[in-house]
Amino acid sequence: MIETYRSLKKLMGQSTEARLSYLDEETRRLGVIPQSYELESTHGRDRHLVVPFDYGRSHDLWLTANYDTFDTLPSANNNGSGVVTLLKLGEHLRRVQLPVNIRLVYFDAGLDPDLVTKKRRNPDFVPGSRLFVQHLITNETEFIDTYDGAITLQAVGKGNLCVFQTTGKRIENAAELNKIIVDHGRSIGVPVETREHSPNADNMAFLEEGLGAAVLARYHEGSWHKMQTKDDDLTNVNSRAIDETVMFLRTLIGSYPIK
Repeated sequence: MIETYRSLKKLMGQSTEARLSYLDEETRRLGVIPQSYELESTHGRDRHLVVPFDYGRSHDLWLTANYDTFDTLPSANNNGSGVVTLLKLGEHLRRVQLPVNIRLVYFDAGLDPDLVTKKRRNPDFVPGSRLFVQHLITNETEFIDTYDGAITLQAVGKGNLCVFQTTGKRIENAAELNKIIVDHGRSIGVPVETREHSPNADNMAFLEEGLGAAVLARYHEGSWHKMQTKDDDLTNVNSRAIDETVMFLRTLIGSYPIK
């Protein structure tokens, strides 16, 4: 828990560029070379990191989180908690053998600046994850052959674990992937609630292309109201909840069912 707290503290108050540098350094410290993608976008250049863990399996499970922030907002729960979860999970992944290959993906441009400055969505905002998935489909189409699903981590720093039937009010999340997550929680005595719908998240980039994806979050109403504000700081995150999320994912991917 102490290391989780320290990692969150290092991210807080840093610019998006500084967060990316921290992710790159921490990944290389594990002895893993991340794959870097720099893509042109309406906001300049988006920079994404993909960290592959190959175990010689025939299927890949993707776990994603967006690392960017607006200006230097603390962004501790949204989405520093998701980033730190993946970093800590990476420490485990380099020491094990799993039934499925894992791709950790750190997305840029997950945050619409208008939500911070104007308190409403910009209808023309294109998330970096959408451009990234479109780039893969155009240039690395063969990834589809081994793709088994994507789980987007969004605000896992406080509250109880949950999945969602839809992202937004219209886009249906992968029911089978939701069931795998909920059933696994039941098998290890960790309740995972199924809620009606989540805010927009990076899983939409996969769903829009016909690729199965889901959102794993922790819902806490008070915490969610502070996200994308200056109050989304260390007081808005429970480090123990992040560590418990890491353990949940460790056991989930350790017994992940492949058909």
